[in-house]
Amino acid sequence: MKSMPLLQKIVLIIATLMLSLALYMASNTLEYIHGSRLSVGKVVDYREVYSSRSMTYAPIIEYQLPDGKMAHFVSSTSSYPPAYEIGEPVDILYSTKQPHNVSINGFFSLWIGELIVGGLGLVFLLIGLFSPILAWLRRRKKASLTLYGNRIDTKLQDVKRNYNIRVNGRYPYQIMTEGINPSTSQKQIFKSQNLWQDPTAYLDKRWITVYVDKKRPKRYVMDLGFLE
Repeated sequence: MKSMPLLQKIVLIIATLMLSLALYMASNTLEYIHGSRLSVGKVVDYREVYSSRSMTYAPIIEYQLPDGKMAHFVSSTSSYPPAYEIGEPVDILYSTKQPHNVSINGFFSLWIGELIVGGLGLVFLLIGLFSPILAWLRRRKKASLTLYGNRIDTKLQDVKRNYNIRVNGRYPYQIMTEGINPSTSQKQIFKSQNLWQDPTAYLDKRWITVYVDKKRPKRYVMDLGFLE
């Protein structure tokens, strides 16, 4: 069994760290919600938030502390146009232990960090698992066709580059063969999966086995076990 490529290991490690961080953040947010009190504040102004391409507005909200004093906080989320109007009442949460720890009582205000970190973690996880899943699907397809498909000895025709795919400036190779499909009694051209190393040096024989689906002639797998 081949070991996992270093890049794939790094991607999966990053995914694990980001998903773990998202879970930790979610745990803190739940703890904050359970230890907070619901109140109502009022939008009194906006703070301009600049980025490289745009400007958004974060509402400045006034609210009353348990001792009766008034306080202000700036929302952690901003938008354009502003999500609230001046003077508009807003549901807020403030910590019973730290009344200055305040947040708008809204889904995105409370969970935006977890959504971003967790979403990126899922993207990295899917990228890291793409190759193993694809390899598993290929093995399953090969096993099924080997057991139930038509076995054809096809004649080697050529090795070509697949210019429809480019990764890091490289184009993969494909082995081209030709054989008679017994289901159609016609000649058929077969292409191997994309190969990232030139297989020419390993093609010391002119005949390569292909297994073809008996009902779907375009579904087949080329036996490249000699390259492993």
